[in-house]
Amino acid sequence: MEARIARIETHIEHLNANVADLRTGFARLDAKVDDFYFRLDAKIDGVEKRLDAKIDGVEKRLNAKIDGVEQRLDAKIDASGQRLDAKIDRLGIKVDRDFVVLGGMIVSLGVGMAGLMAKGFHWL
Repeated sequence: MEARIARIETHIEHLNANVADLRTGFARLDAKVDDFYFRLDAKIDGVEKRLDAKIDGVEKRLNAKIDGVEQRLDAKIDASGQRLDAKIDRLGIKVDRDFVVLGGMIVSLGVGMAGLMAKGFHWL
């Protein structure tokens, strides 16, 4: 029985040694993971700063282009509006002139019809 207990104690000592080795291995691995984490975090921060700078530059260029397009469109719209206003004004003058002519024609028609009626009823 003592031989079996001695053998078990030997196995337990080996297991304890193996567990100690695992603990030291985990401690080294933990240190490596922490180091890797800090290096990766620093790289990510660097990339973030570079990308922010690039995005800011692109944003400024796009805003400048948009402002240029906006100014050109405003100029074109203003020119089109002025041409349209001029055409509407010319159309208004033409309509006024045609209205006077139409009024004269209606008066002439009325006078002619009155004369025709007067002749038909032998008033003249």
